Amino acid sequence: MAAVIHELVMSCDLQGIKAAIKDMQQDGTDVQEEVNSHEFGGRGARSSVHAAAVRGRAEILQYLLKMKADPNNADDAGTTSMHFAADLGHSRVAYHLLQAGGDPSRRNGFGSRPTDKLVNNSWDTPEVLQGKDQIRRLIAGEHLPYEALRPEPDAPAEDKTVVSPVTSPSRRHRGGGDHLHAQAPAPSEATGGSDMLTPRVRMEKPGDTGLCAFLGGAVAQEVIKKTGKFTPVEQWIHHDDASLVQSSSGAGDYAGTRYAHQAAVLGSNFMESIKKQRVFLVGCGALGCEYLKGLALMGACSGADGKLIVTDMDRIEVSNLSRQFLFRQSDVGNPKSTSAARVVKGWNPDLQIEALEKGVGVTSEDFFDDTFWTSLDLCWNALDNVVARKYTDKCCLWYGLPLLESGTLGTKCNSDVFLPGLTKSYNDGVETDANETQIAMCTLRSFPFLPLHCIEFAKQAYFSDYMEFAPQQYESFRKDPAGFFEQLDAMSEAEQFKALKMIKGIIELQQAGAIDFDVCIKAAFNHYCRDFVTSIRDLVYNCDEIEKTTGKPFWTGTKRRPIEAKWDASAPPAEALEYLYATANCYAFMWKVPFVRNRLEFQKRVVQLNLQVPAWAPPSDKKVETEEDDGDKVDPAAIEALKAELYKVDPQSLRECEAHDFEKDDDTNFHIDFLTASTNLRASNYDIKHTERSTVKVTAGRIIPALATTTAMICGLVDMEFLKIVLGMHREEGALDKFYNANVNLATGLQAVELV
Repeated sequence: MAAVIHELVMSCDLQGIKAAIKDMQQDGTDVQEEVNSHEFGGRGARSSVHAAAVRGRAEILQYLLKMKADPNNADDAGTTSMHFAADLGHSRVAYHLLQAGGDPSRRNGFGSRPTDKLVNNSWDTPEVLQGKDQIRRLIAGEHLPYEALRPEPDAPAEDKTVVSPVTSPSRRHRGGGDHLHAQAPAPSEATGGSDMLTPRVRMEKPGDTGLCAFLGGAVAQEVIKKTGKFTPVEQWIHHDDASLVQSSSGAGDYAGTRYAHQAAVLGSNFMESIKKQRVFLVGCGALGCEYLKGLALMGACSGADGKLIVTDMDRIEVSNLSRQFLFRQSDVGNPKSTSAARVVKGWNPDLQIEALEKGVGVTSEDFFDDTFWTSLDLCWNALDNVVARKYTDKCCLWYGLPLLESGTLGTKCNSDVFLPGLTKSYNDGVETDANETQIAMCTLRSFPFLPLHCIEFAKQAYFSDYMEFAPQQYESFRKDPAGFFEQLDAMSEAEQFKALKMIKGIIELQQAGAIDFDVCIKAAFNHYCRDFVTSIRDLVYNCDEIEKTTGKPFWTGTKRRPIEAKWDASAPPAEALEYLYATANCYAFMWKVPFVRNRLEFQKRVVQLNLQVPAWAPPSDKKVETEEDDGDKVDPAAIEALKAELYKVDPQSLRECEAHDFEKDDDTNFHIDFLTASTNLRASNYDIKHTERSTVKVTAGRIIPALATTTAMICGLVDMEFLKIVLGMHREEGALDKFYNANVNLATGLQAVELV
């Protein structure tokens, strides 16, 4: 029964818990022993009272305590319910555990005490909190600034409503803050600033840009949780950054301006400083857009001496529009940096911004030289790969610049502040990510040496191009040729050439006659010959020519000399049959042709077609893609020639073609079968170990989208750390007690904020 109670607690089913315990009592079961038991194989293998603390459900905990649950029940590591409640910030649960006799000073096997987590350093320190009275006072006191947002009980009738966060301070009841402040317990000697904070929370008008982004992202994610997929937050979440409140605050000359709310808290001197900042923002993707918004709204770099330099080599793609909110459909194909700069400049005409399209690395040190780095006050990373982050960190360490860093992964995110001479650097703490997928395209296309390279290329090139991109572009052309060519002009030249060439291939397939399953097999065989036979022969020929010309060995290091795939029309190799089976059935779906799922029947049809590999001739183009050449240069004349061919086609004569939508969990759609066969054929080309289907499914299906909610929230936290740097706190005594790093998971409600 202990496992049943545990599961009900984890499901937050109080009524179910009561019913189960009632049944236990009627059966004569020892309820106290069951609620304290660890002996079951449920989730976490902890007692039910531990589970209640983890879930943060005070009402469930109270009921279990009533049933004689031990508030000091510990697991094998000596961790009690109080530890779990403290670690997760469930202060109400901690309070009830204290009332029941829980020990807040008990150390677990890791040397941690509940008081170490329950107490925020800006309010008090663990050393002065040795008794229950102090803990109770702390927990109750933490809520007072929030209660200050509510009207005083004896306030005028028209004021007896919860104050809106955007209500003007002049409409608030001035007595509310004083009334609650008088009720608050006297602060201990170690507490600093509560006399100033409580009434200020009541009377200051909200509007800090970073705080708004932080709260907006977090609250928006809670709204999404209404779907029931994740656990909503059902208690208070406190975020305390009291060090930003300046004793000399006041709007001063900025009263009535767009920065009045900011100057009111941070002071007019702060506004003069933030305008003079010289900031280098590296990256203009999801994080970069959010940071540009924050900087523009805060007035950073808007003075005559200020400068905001943003750089990004990428161009805007349609997939960016869902989370990179500075871009619109009309921007697709344009540089990210210049497009984003144009938008934020429109928001704040005073912003002194310069947009670049340069990568930051060893190859650009002639541009980003000593003069450039020494002119900066701050470097701000908005990057998506470790290599670039490590390089900017080295530069910041060398030139003594503060570095602001952040990253997101679905609902997870983190932020870091690196202060030269005070904190560790990014390179000190970075770990090699075994799942890092930022692989050079030349490696994927020409020189793979790991199974992961084969899987990534099968997903990015083979499936995405043949099964998604090609039919999508074809349908766009078939339905609206004029609209298609208009959208085509917004693409890069490489994308245009690929789209036109694939559409031409699909049209030629129809012109050969009626489409049936045999046509699907032939199309699959054409891909087999091109990708695993002809392209391999071309690569080997070109690279051998380079070796002859230079006199230096080419196939060295990780560059493996590939071997073309074999083919026998009368007895097709098993690997080839697997590929043809999956690919032909994928084409059958696209053309709405009946599948052939029987493998024996499929093999018979392949043999009957007597398919032959085309004769090979040495390629005239001896270009080989390397790290210095991304292979995306296309002759504009070739694009115009393909366009001219499509202009002659009557779209009304074309057959409908349905694009695939990748789904790893549907074993009937042939998607994972196609990826597995493609992966292992490519692995055979390069003598790489084959990959199991289950591994391909996990690797190729690990798609974690970037979320606008997570991005806004973490960027808001970093914005507030930026304010501290502008205030010069990194040069003050005790600077390390004022800056915070954060690790947050919006899905689970985890918010771990710690000093740098």
